[in-house]
Amino acid sequence: MFRFFIDSEDCIGEEYIQISSKDYNHIVNVARIKPTEAFELVYKNRIYKVKLDGENADRAVIESFYTGENEAETKIRLFFGILKGSRIDFVFQKCTEIGVYEFFPVEMDRSIVKTQGKEKNKVDRWQKIVEEAAKQSKRDFVPNVNTILDSNEMIELLKGQSSIIIPYELEEKTSLKEVLTNNDDDIINLIIGPEGGFSEREITELNAIGGMTITLGKRILRGETASVVTAANIIYEKN
Repeated sequence: MFRFFIDSEDCIGEEYIQISSKDYNHIVNVARIKPTEAFELVYKNRIYKVKLDGENADRAVIESFYTGENEAETKIRLFFGILKGSRIDFVFQKCTEIGVYEFFPVEMDRSIVKTQGKEKNKVDRWQKIVEEAAKQSKRDFVPNVNTILDSNEMIELLKGQSSIIIPYELEEKTSLKEVLTNNDDDIINLIIGPEGGFSEREITELNAIGGMTITLGKRILRGETASVVTAANIIYEKN
C-alpha cells in the first residue's frame, strides 16, 4: 500500500483529508492510484487509511486511522561530516530506511566538501531524498535534515547530552556493544567523521563533553559505510 506524508494538520478533517497539489500529482499521475484503491496518509505518527473522493478528486475519504508502530524506540541523531557526490545521498537514503531519527550534516575540520553559501539548496535537496526514503520504507514520520553546522556548533549543541558515540579509527579497545551495555537513554548522538577523518581538536573537545570513542573493527570504513553500519547496530542492540 502506498504511503504519503501530510505537511500540516490544517488539511485533516473529521471525514476527509485535503490533498496538496504536489501529492495529488504523485498519487494520480505517478503512483496511478484509482478511486477504489486504498492508500495511506501520515501525519506525526498517525496513519490514515484513505481512498480518493470520487466527487472531489483533490481530497481523500478517511476510512480508518491508527498510531504508527514502525519507529525504533531509540532515537538516533546522526551528526556526520559532509561527503562528496552521491556518497552523502546514500547516507540520507539508507539511514532513513534503517530508522535514524534526525540528521545534522557537519563541515568538520578535515571536510573536503565546502558548501560555500549553497547551504539552503543542499538541505532542501537532502530533505527530499529523506522524504522519498521514508515513503519507501514505511516510516511513520519524515526525519528532519537540519541546517549545516561546523564542528564548533556541533560540539556546542551536544553539550549536556548523555550518549555521544564516536566511531574513531585510533580507538582500539572500546566496542559499540560495550558502550550500549546498560545504556537506557532514549536518544543516541552518533558522530561520523568526513573523508579526512576527525581532527585531534575535535576528538579532544568531544571527549571533554562526554563523547565516547569506539572501534568498528580492524578495517577502516568509509563515512557512508560507518554511518549505516553503526546506526543499524545501535537499533539492533537497543530495540
